[in-house]
Amino acid sequence: MKLNQKVPLAFALTLFLMLSAGLGGMAIMRGSLVTLRADVMERVADERSVAAMQGHFKTQVQEWKNTLLRGMDGALLDKHWQAFEREEKQVERLAQQLRQRPLGEAVTAKLDRFIAAHHQMARGYREGFDKFKATGLEPSIGDAAVRGIDREPAKLLDELQKDIASDSASTAGRAFAEGRKAGYWGFGLMMGAALLGIGIALALCRAIVKPLEKAIAVARDVATGDLTHPIAAEGNDETAQLLQALAAMQAQLRHLVQQVHQSAQTVANASGEIALGSSDLANRTEQQAAAIQQTAASMDQLGAGSAASATSAAQASEVAREANGVASRGHEVVSEVVDTMQRISESSQRISEIIGVIDGIAFQTNILALNASVEAARAGEQGRGFAVVADEVRALAQRSGDSAREIRSLIVSSVERVERGSTLAQEAGATMALIVQSIEQVSTLVSQIRDVTQSQRDGVRQIGQAVTQIDHGTQQNAALVEQTSAAADSLRQQAGSLMETVSVFRV
Repeated sequence: MKLNQKVPLAFALTLFLMLSAGLGGMAIMRGSLVTLRADVMERVADERSVAAMQGHFKTQVQEWKNTLLRGMDGALLDKHWQAFEREEKQVERLAQQLRQRPLGEAVTAKLDRFIAAHHQMARGYREGFDKFKATGLEPSIGDAAVRGIDREPAKLLDELQKDIASDSASTAGRAFAEGRKAGYWGFGLMMGAALLGIGIALALCRAIVKPLEKAIAVARDVATGDLTHPIAAEGNDETAQLLQALAAMQAQLRHLVQQVHQSAQTVANASGEIALGSSDLANRTEQQAAAIQQTAASMDQLGAGSAASATSAAQASEVAREANGVASRGHEVVSEVVDTMQRISESSQRISEIIGVIDGIAFQTNILALNASVEAARAGEQGRGFAVVADEVRALAQRSGDSAREIRSLIVSSVERVERGSTLAQEAGATMALIVQSIEQVSTLVSQIRDVTQSQRDGVRQIGQAVTQIDHGTQQNAALVEQTSAAADSLRQQAGSLMETVSVFRV
C-alpha cells in the first residue's frame, strides 16, 4: 500500500476514533442536559410558581385585613376588596398552571387539596365580608367570621413548596451524577482514541522514517562526490519510489559528470583558440579604427570646405541678386533717357518749324523794308526819315534772318545729335535688357550652385555622421573584442575550475 493511501487511512482511522469518542461523550452529555432541562429546570420553574402563589396568597390575606381596618371609608373599602379579589384570582391562575405540569401523584394530590381549601377560604371570606357590611362595618365581627380560615390553605401551600423543593434537589443531584459519569466516559473514550492514534502514528512513522534515513545516507554520499554506492529499493510505496528515483539520479549524475568532464576539456581547448582569434581580431580592429578616424578627419575637412563653398555661393547669389536689381534700375533709367531724347527730338523739330516761320517773317520784313526804301526814295526829303527807319528795319530783318539761319543750322545739328543719342540710348536699353537677362541667368545659376553646394554640405555632413557612427561602432567592436578575449580567457579558467570540481566525483 502506498503512502498516499497509508497516511490518509491512518489519519482517517484516528479521526474516526476521536470522532466516536467525542460523539459518545456528547451523547452522554446530551442525556445529562436533557435531564437537567426536563427535570431540574422544570422543578425550578415549579418552585418559582409556588413562591409566586405564596406571595399572592399572603397579599390576599393582607388585603382582607386592610378591608377590615380601613372599611369605614367607602372608597378604601372598595379598593382593598377589589385588590383582595385580584390577588385571589392570581392565586387561582397560578394553581391551575401548576396543575398542568408533571408534578407526581403526591404533589398533584396536595395541590388539589390546596385548590379546594382555597376555594372554601374564598367563600368564607365573602360570607365574612357580607356580615362585616351587615353589622355596620364592625371589624371584630368580620375578623371573627373568618378566624382560622386561612390556616389550612397556608399549611398546604408551605408543604407543597417543600415537596417541590425536595424533588428539585433530588433531580439536580441525579443530573449532576449523570453529568459526572458522562465526563468520565468521554475522558476514557478520548484517552483510548488518543493511545490508539499514537500507536498508529508510531507504526506509520516507522514505515516512513527508515526509507527516508536510507535516502538521506544516499544524498550525503552524493554530496561528498561518492557515486559508487549502489541503492536498493524494496516495495512500491512513495519511499521506495524515492529510493528508486535516487538510484536513477545517481546513474544519471554519474553519466553527467563524465560528460561534463569531457565537455570541460573541449571547452578549455576551444577557449584557447577563441582567445588567439580574438587577439588577432583585436589588432585588425584597432587598425581599422585608426583608418576610420583618419577618414572621419578628412570628411570633417571636406565638410568644412563644403560649408565654406555654400557660404560663398550664398554670398555670390546675394551679389548677383543686387546686380540684377542695379541693372534693372539702369534699364529703367536708359528707357527714361530714350523717352527724353525722343521728346527733345520732337521739341527740336517744333523749334525748327518756328524758326522757319521766323525766317519767313524776316524775309517778308526785308521785302517790306526794301519796298519802304523805294517808296521813301520816291518821296524825297519827306521820306528820308522813313527811309532811315526802313533801313534799320531791313538791317534788323537781315540780322533776324541770319540768326534764324544760324539757329536752324544749330537745331538741325542738335536734332541729328539727338537722333544719334536716341539711337544710342535705344541700343543701350537693348544692351541693358540683355545684361539684366544675363544677370538673371547668372543669379539662377548661382542659386542652383548654392542649392547643390548646400546638398553637398548636407551629404558630407551625413557621410561624416555615418563615418562617426562607424568609428563609434568600430571602437565598440574593439572593446567587445577585448571583452571577448577576456571572456575566452575567463572561460578557459572556468573550464579548468570545472574540471577540478568534477574531479571530486568518483564514478
